[in-house]
Amino acid sequence: KELEGMGTTAVVAYVQNNILYWAHVGDSRLYIYGEKGLQRMTKDHSMVQQLVEAGTITEEEVLHHPNRNMLTRAIGVYESVEVDTGMIELLQNDRILLCSDGLSGYIEESKIEQVLSEEQNENRALEDLVHLVYDAGARDNVTIVLGRI
Repeated sequence: KELEGMGTTAVVAYVQNNILYWAHVGDSRLYIYGEKGLQRMTKDHSMVQQLVEAGTITEEEVLHHPNRNMLTRAIGVYESVEVDTGMIELLQNDRILLCSDGLSGYIEESKIEQVLSEEQNENRALEDLVHLVYDAGARDNVTIVLGRI
């Protein structure tokens, strides 16, 4: 009973023949970093995302909004959940970043892009991102996966 109504988020990615297939629920995110810079592939299933889409708040206001952690979709809350899916062709040297809201909920996308542009080594880039999260005073856990094609 004490766990009733609790859920989790997920983002998964699978690459075959330079095609990235992905699925996600909640506010975990998938980004591609390549020639076009940082591109968010997923759309958060959250109250604040709905406010952004309605024009009530801006993307910049999301990080500090009091309802930023309220999800509209999560795994485990109901018997079934709608999953967003997609696919994209990757280019040589594209980088794939999957993360929990422990990263995206504390660090602006421009900062994430800056780290990826300045640091070519995946392990060091991950360390830099984690340091940014904790320097920002994050109280949430952070999960980040980073790979290169």
